[in-house]
Amino acid sequence: MLGWMAASDTELFGREAEVKAGLALLRGGARVLTITGPAGFGKSALARELSRRATLGDAQPARHVSLDGAKDRAGVLRRLSRALGKNRETRADAIMGQLAKSGVTLVVLDDVDPVIAHVASLLSRAPGGDPEARSDLGDVAFLVTSREPLGIKGEELLPVGPLSVAASVELFRARADAAVTDDDARAVAELLEGIPLAIEMAAFRAQLLSPKELLARKSELLRVLRTERRDVPERHATLRAALGWSLERSTDDERHALVCIGAFDGPCTLEAIEAVCGTFPCSGKDPDTDALDVVQSLLRRSWLTLDRRGDVAHVSMYETVRAYARDIADAKELAAAMERHAQHYLELAERAALHTYGAGAEAALSELEEALPNLLAAFERSRVSAPERAARIAVALADVILFRDACDLRTPFFTEAIAAADACGEPNLRARTRLLAARVALELASPADAHAALADEIPGISEETRVELLRTRGWTALARGDAAAATTALSEAREHYERSREPRGTADALAALGVLSLASGDLESGQRALAAAYALHVDAKDVIRRGKVSSMASLFGLSLDGARVDKASKREELLASLERRKAQGRSMGEAIDRIHLAALSREDGPAPDDAKASTRYFWAKEARFLTPEGGTRIDLTRHGSLRRVLLALLLAHEEHADRALTADELLTAGWPEEKVLYDAGMLRVYTAVKRLRRLGLTDVLLRRDDGYLLDPGVRFDRDDHSSQ
Repeated sequence: MLGWMAASDTELFGREAEVKAGLALLRGGARVLTITGPAGFGKSALARELSRRATLGDAQPARHVSLDGAKDRAGVLRRLSRALGKNRETRADAIMGQLAKSGVTLVVLDDVDPVIAHVASLLSRAPGGDPEARSDLGDVAFLVTSREPLGIKGEELLPVGPLSVAASVELFRARADAAVTDDDARAVAELLEGIPLAIEMAAFRAQLLSPKELLARKSELLRVLRTERRDVPERHATLRAALGWSLERSTDDERHALVCIGAFDGPCTLEAIEAVCGTFPCSGKDPDTDALDVVQSLLRRSWLTLDRRGDVAHVSMYETVRAYARDIADAKELAAAMERHAQHYLELAERAALHTYGAGAEAALSELEEALPNLLAAFERSRVSAPERAARIAVALADVILFRDACDLRTPFFTEAIAAADACGEPNLRARTRLLAARVALELASPADAHAALADEIPGISEETRVELLRTRGWTALARGDAAAATTALSEAREHYERSREPRGTADALAALGVLSLASGDLESGQRALAAAYALHVDAKDVIRRGKVSSMASLFGLSLDGARVDKASKREELLASLERRKAQGRSMGEAIDRIHLAALSREDGPAPDDAKASTRYFWAKEARFLTPEGGTRIDLTRHGSLRRVLLALLLAHEEHADRALTADELLTAGWPEEKVLYDAGMLRVYTAVKRLRRLGLTDVLLRRDDGYLLDPGVRFDRDDHSSQ
């Protein structure tokens, strides 16, 4: 029996649902039930447990017939005959007749993959089946294990997927010969994607390799994962052997597709597979060979999995299978596939980037976001060998990085993008990679880093790139408090965009000029500029930028559209964003979404799915840390001015929960020793408030006509003795 069963030999980890489903099918009259799934998923163990339960109380137990090693029809018949105690019988009709008379109600045919066509022929009752095998079998049912369906009339399927994380953890801890924490077991389970055989092998290694050491050897999984148990088939002794046993029956075209799909770093579309596979080995013999047929064959044989997203099917591959595909590939073959992969994703990124403004922006950003793992892989593969391509990929990713919360790529990616652009020497790419780095720095509230990224003048750039640099320098100057430089740069950029009738650039420059006016105290001009920017985005049907401009206005207590918020739609949008950020592990974005949801909840009752933000915060001495109850702490130890602004707000809240501080009071608190021009000072306060909100205080830091304050309905408790 395979090792992923529990010590009782009858208890399976995490397979009760499959057992119940299988029993229901057998008791419902299924005559051929095929358990399908990839190598190492425990099909044989599930079949044993299912057959044991199905025949409890029967006069005859189930007959188990292993077809591992069988090579032809005669081999199948010999093994069936031996299972019935008739070692010499080799005629199909005689064997089936004896089976019908034996009183056996269930026959398990295990590992039929090597002889699947012969088994299908023997079990088929439809016209075209084996004429010798059409004897009346009475109540006999067949339980088959295979990587693919038999494909015969009347066959029922019981697909087996990976174990849940909880079942994987339970299995690993039960099998490991060493003490293992739940966290370590969970990390191993997630690395091995719930594949029972792989988890068994990892548990065997736990005596010598701790989970952390195993995780460090991620690239060596095929070599590391093995067992020395003597009671398992040779093909289950190592993960490589299990996969290789299945590959033996693959065609050259299937092997080629497997290697090419191994070049991907995440789910991919059929279009992408077609581009990366190129020409198939058998196309000379069969000109009709195409990726659709080959991919469908690999899906049927459980090498791949299918994930339908809307109208588009995405194909995925388990990481252990990906490692195997790369391991068996000829070096030139894999290199060629990776080259086609990088080129395809460059073209996809640049095509989608053309539509990230306007009515199609959401769809284009979603396409880029879904392709992000493969785009980053293409970028990494191209940095040295094809730096121009790497730089172009980085530039094409600008909007998805900025508008889909992918700024957490942080410094290495942007530094490498700039280095790739410098290596290829193309002036516009050199400028645009620096533009990207500066914009991200601004999103992360680091105006000094943004200013540094744009410090160099680059000759030979296009007029379009020059104006983009000018506009971004205007935003950077605004964030740094240099109102004069910001006004000059943004006004020139606005004039250029208006002459060119370019709404996106015009609206962006207007928005910056509006913020500048509002921060300087000119409310009328500021509101007019933001309203104009908002209107341009409305005309372009760009919901994303319209919302961004609206958020800028709300920082100053302004409403641009005066429309009542559709709270139900807003809640749905936030819940979708929350799920996406949770899946991507973006904890700060998740926290911000939860705060927004809590704001809706306070007005309309409890938010769905318990999506509630904390109504209590703890703050350490001098506001070095601020921690929402049950949440992730906000570390301000290295942000002196920001910390001082927050401390002033906390002390005011402590003195009287409804007390607001004016912008002048916050300026004095944040920069006590500096004499700052009024305009620059207001910009500093605006930037500080924006940064605090981005850190997780979006709905807690409020603005009223008399100034800024922390939400009176939220508790802020001192915790000066915390070990934070």
